[in-house]
Amino acid sequence: MEDSSYTIVDNLGEMLQTVEALKTANQEIVDSIQTISATTEEVSAHASETLEAEERNREILQKITENMNSMVKK
Repeated sequence: MEDSSYTIVDNLGEMLQTVEALKTANQEIVDSIQTISATTEEVSAHASETLEAEERNREILQKITENMNSMVKK
């Protein structure tokens, strides 16, 4: 009976260690997901800024093209 009690205590200790390891691993996963989420938000913001800059550049190039065509016609 006493041996069985020690076995139960040992098994309980191992289970507690396993649960703690899982808890730590889960927290690392949560931290990684938060990092990925923040990075994704920044990439999206920069993509929007890049699109806006591209649109401005396209408008400027259109004006340059119009001015060049106007000068060629003269």
